[in-house]
Amino acid sequence: MSDDYSCTECGACCISDYDAEDYVHLNNEDLARLTPQEQRFFVCTDTTYGSSQHSMQTAYDRADNCRCKALEGKVGERVACSIYENRPDVCRKFEPGTPVCDYARRVAFGVLDR
Repeated sequence: MSDDYSCTECGACCISDYDAEDYVHLNNEDLARLTPQEQRFFVCTDTTYGSSQHSMQTAYDRADNCRCKALEGKVGERVACSIYENRPDVCRKFEPGTPVCDYARRVAFGVLDR
């Protein structure tokens, strides 16, 4: 990770660029990794199409960002994941400095790193 990418100051990857409460889908391993309390506070279940799809819940912050409910702090200043040790696989795979990271930063802050 480059010094230009301070994840604890950013949080752009935890913001959705569209209004949805299910943009981080959970697989069975993700769900099993979460504690019962984390499941209760952070997971939503959609049964619209006959099977259960679990996802991380989102909420809006004061800056009107649609963000993961597990994200604590102020995006762009100081943030932390409240379930970091148990975070979903998709979050574990997210790498700072990648094109996906750059896209998230561009959407959240208008930052163009490359």
